[in-house]
Amino acid sequence: MKIINHALYNDDDTPVPFKRTPNQGRNGQDVEISPSLLVMQYTAGGNLAGAVSWFSNPEAKASAHVVVGRDGEVAQCALFNRRAWHAGGGMWRGRADINSWSIGIEMVNWGKLTKVAGTWRTDTQATYAGHEGDPAVDVLEAPHFNTPGGAILGWPTYTETQLAKVNEVAQAIVAQYGITEIIGHEDFRTDKWDPGPAFPLSSFRSRVLGREEGGGTFDR
Repeated sequence: MKIINHALYNDDDTPVPFKRTPNQGRNGQDVEISPSLLVMQYTAGGNLAGAVSWFSNPEAKASAHVVVGRDGEVAQCALFNRRAWHAGGGMWRGRADINSWSIGIEMVNWGKLTKVAGTWRTDTQATYAGHEGDPAVDVLEAPHFNTPGGAILGWPTYTETQLAKVNEVAQAIVAQYGITEIIGHEDFRTDKWDPGPAFPLSSFRSRVLGREEGGGTFDR
């Protein structure tokens, strides 16, 4: 993949579908940024169309630059040099207003699940039926470092196709903007769990940045 004028293109020079989010900038005005950080997140939903639709709704007060579906489909919602509303509050390395110096990639995934009466439930308490129709097949059971007491939670897995496409997108972004650091939303917000234990952040970071695992300025 490649980036032309801050928009994402496929290798055959066709543009990735772009649906501009109104949830960007500040005080109704676009804000240009020089990104130096990549933030990985999940949508807490089941499909790409739903995520893009939500980011297109002003009432959402949230957005991301790119969304990657479980089947590898990609949609862009904000140009990479524009301030999107993906990070919220928090600080990283002593710097606040993370939206003003980062790019957000959202991956379609239901995210944190809790078990109630033997069934997995989403944060909205809906029963999780499984991306593949069987929760036993695609749920990783693991604790999260932001969860007090180390309780075991459920984490829907990411597909190989999705991970491969996210890798392509991230490599294009890193090459274009010289980004040297990739973190999760969970790393600067103790109230967040994304991208969660099912996402191989450490190895992903190593592949995208082209360095040995554990060799960066931040690793877990």
